Amino acid sequence: MTQILEKNFAKNYDEKRLKNAVSRAACANRVPAGDADNLAAKVVAKLQSWTRENPEITSRELRLATAHALAEYDDDAAYLYENENKLF
Repeated sequence: MTQILEKNFAKNYDEKRLKNAVSRAACANRVPAGDADNLAAKVVAKLQSWTRENPEITSRELRLATAHALAEYDDDAAYLYENENKLF
């Protein structure tokens, strides 16, 4: 199980949570909900091998890797995802 390292704690990687976050970023960029879910599934699938190979990753590494994978489909949604905490 991959651990996500935060500032003062670690938590388990959760594909469903990541998929929901990516879907929300796509919806914020006015992608229809069904398309956003499909897009999120593709992004999470791209990250599966990377997360399995790395037993510990930082939340920043996960955010950047996810944004990079999302940018292959939607640059604006990737920007929103990467900068979510800064924008909202």
